Amino acid sequence: MAAFQAVRQGFESPNPLPLTGIIMSLLSKQDRDLTIEALEFYLFNKEFDLSEDKTMQLNALRNWLQLENFKHEN
Repeated sequence: MAAFQAVRQGFESPNPLPLTGIIMSLLSKQDRDLTIEALEFYLFNKEFDLSEDKTMQLNALRNWLQLENFKHEN
């Protein structure tokens, strides 16, 4: 266990970056827009083929992408 802790400490930064003010997205706005459009198309076309749980999961993903768009507009 001590060896793990020693190795782990080697990877920790002595000066961690502040979490405030750093906003980064792994997807570009265009990627988010295309993904939202694709999810909406998929949900519309598979409306009766998807389980309620799957529909909720896909809607949650779509909503998250829309929130990401809103967050990165400014």
